[in-house]
Amino acid sequence: MENPPDFISKSNPHEDYQLIKRIGSGTYGDVYHAKVINDAEKTDSAVKIIRVDFEKEDFNVIKQEIIVMRDCHHVNITKYFASYFRKDKLWICMEFCGGGSLQDIYNQSGIFDERQIAYCTRETLRGVAYLHETNKVHRDIKGANILLTNQGHVKLADFGIAAQLTHTINKRKSFIGTPYWMAPEVAAVEKKGGYVMYGQSV
Repeated sequence: MENPPDFISKSNPHEDYQLIKRIGSGTYGDVYHAKVINDAEKTDSAVKIIRVDFEKEDFNVIKQEIIVMRDCHHVNITKYFASYFRKDKLWICMEFCGGGSLQDIYNQSGIFDERQIAYCTRETLRGVAYLHETNKVHRDIKGANILLTNQGHVKLADFGIAAQLTHTINKRKSFIGTPYWMAPEVAAVEKKGGYVMYGQSV
């Protein structure tokens, strides 16, 4: 098997993170609430643990998520801490959002009131604006990918299918995301010939 990229540590993650309990599962693995060992500034973490084969094409999706998170520095984007590869498992360590996702909150509490909707929408759009300013497109904005911290801060998460738009990739025509949450203009991206940001096709 090929070696992991240089930005993924090969040290033992258990020396830095103590897993507390599983808080979710997804397509690529499980997510745990963890305690950060010996770091007073980062006391809690969310750790996504994935069994990976670096020779398989699927790893490109996981690597894309790490790269996008690592490069983002904004109050409305989930903070990235570190990545580890240990015994065929990849650990992606990030900011813990104890408030859960908007989807979880809706399922437990029901419909949001107008002020809650306005606040969450404003904060989400601030995160989206930052991504667009740095030539990134999330491509899967939905309630499950909008998280709240224990203090009520709104954070965008799950960048596994985010696109990085650069001078060498002038067009992104792929259809990807969650159709039920997708705007018509996004669903028609293949017909339009690419995404449009700030009035220009990219």
